Amino acid sequence: MFGGKSQLIVYSHMWFPGEEWQCPGCTGFTAQFTRLDFLDNYDARFVIVTQGPIDEALAYKRWVGNKMTWYSTANSPFGSDRGPGIADEDLPHIFERFYRAPDARGMPGAGLGLAIVGSVAQANEGTVEVRTGPAGSAFTLAFPSLENAGD
Repeated sequence: MFGGKSQLIVYSHMWFPGEEWQCPGCTGFTAQFTRLDFLDNYDARFVIVTQGPIDEALAYKRWVGNKMTWYSTANSPFGSDRGPGIADEDLPHIFERFYRAPDARGMPGAGLGLAIVGSVAQANEGTVEVRTGPAGSAFTLAFPSLENAGD
């Protein structure tokens, strides 16, 4: 998966079984990355992981013209969130350090993961969005374009 590189950047592309168009946010976000050669300077590789079956994912990749390598976690527990989602009353607190929802307090963890994600986004003028429901939660981390960096 690392393709001989020392660093791996993984984007989790949400998948909706049976849908012609997959997650529009994921599709739009990953469509921006057409020239990835610059990652060679960082000894890094950028791949997409989805929960969709690999044959469908590769067909979708070709259909939308995506250039990245795709992997599938279909039929494996990797990358899936089948939890209860996040309760509305917990949403305002999920990026606070050490916050744990009442239902999660008996589970492993320290309540730092999303606080770190939120801090990284804020430090880099990015945003974090959450979609949650009875089948789990999905987070989108976005950063401003670096198109003019160094000018």
